[in-house]
Amino acid sequence: MSSRLGYVTSCDKTTEMMSKATFPLLLSIYRNVVFDSNATSGLLELSSQDLRDALILLLKEENLDDSGICLTSGDPDQLVVGQKVHVRIDSPRIGLGVLAIDLDNLLRTRKAHIEEPKRYFLINSKYGRGDSDVPSDIQLYQKLLTFINLLKESAAYLDSDREELVFINEGKFSLPISYDTSDLLSADFSVMQKIVETFTNDTHREQKLVILADAAINLIKSTPSENRFQQLLSHLSELQKKFSDGYKLFVSNFSYDKVRSDLEAAKIEYTGKIHKVFSDIQNQVVGIPVATVIIATQMKDASTDKATSYETWVNSAVLLGCWIFVILVSFLICNQRHTLEVLDSEITRQKELIKNKHQTIASNFNDIFQALDKRLFFQKCILWAISIVLAIGFVLAHVVYFSLTPDAWWWIKSIAC
Repeated sequence: MSSRLGYVTSCDKTTEMMSKATFPLLLSIYRNVVFDSNATSGLLELSSQDLRDALILLLKEENLDDSGICLTSGDPDQLVVGQKVHVRIDSPRIGLGVLAIDLDNLLRTRKAHIEEPKRYFLINSKYGRGDSDVPSDIQLYQKLLTFINLLKESAAYLDSDREELVFINEGKFSLPISYDTSDLLSADFSVMQKIVETFTNDTHREQKLVILADAAINLIKSTPSENRFQQLLSHLSELQKKFSDGYKLFVSNFSYDKVRSDLEAAKIEYTGKIHKVFSDIQNQVVGIPVATVIIATQMKDASTDKATSYETWVNSAVLLGCWIFVILVSFLICNQRHTLEVLDSEITRQKELIKNKHQTIASNFNDIFQALDKRLFFQKCILWAISIVLAIGFVLAHVVYFSLTPDAWWWIKSIAC
């Protein structure tokens, strides 16, 4: 805004009396003024008593320097509701608020690049901070300030007076915060939002900030300091990729030890369950030779007439015991096979889960799953070997039985007929 020099006499008066000018009062004037093209004066219609009273208060001698408002013609003491007056409007005292033509003009205000002024009014868009209808450029401006606050967290410190972020990276690295409306309009805010949303979760927040700082520095370190922030805004996609890749690498390294530890514990648990499959039936397995092979030696020769009746019954009872034992052990073996199948399915599920959740490091855990697969295969082989031994003993018991008990064939033929 222009200097007050050259204003009418009423605008230049000074006084030691306390000012009563406030920014809400100024807003009531700004919103109703039809500004001229130079935005330093305009026509104001006193449409209400409150508006007339506000203008009279701001025109008082003790308020003139603070408000920056004066009449270019007319008597302040003769104002009436409905009257149209020409007013001269200059910037108010900076402590009250900021009057700017547009966003570019607002950004020339001290510290406006790094924080939104608490009170301001834009002439072109008739917008005051806090209004419900926010112009699009102000929305972008507010989003950018959120991103700048994120960069502020990742930096060593912020020099507010110079509007400059300072990082420590092989020495001092400065990032002056300088931009205008054209930089805002050309920036890809969808990508910026992705970066900001990454920090909504506090998990690994400190590490994320370090990664963001490194990504930003690597992207702009070869750019002259005065152009670094514009370079950052124009390459947000590249910044997001560098940040994402860096965070994935960190998470991979962080997750590896934890996942490895969990899988080693799971390996011990699954190995114990696999071994238990055999230990649960080992007593019955030890009895297989006794129940199938050795009992065959307990059969008597029933081929003589004298012993035919008695020995045949003894041999049949022994064979029946063999049948009962084989059937029960077969049930146990079948049950243990199903247990191994369940364990196999669970291990496969864990393997797929690791692949889906930790694709980049999943191959590093192949040794654990390979060891479990070998254990499973070995236990399956043991169960098959037990089944084969059981079958051989079962068949051998029948061979001995029919060899020593000729009457058994007669029984079978008579039952069949």
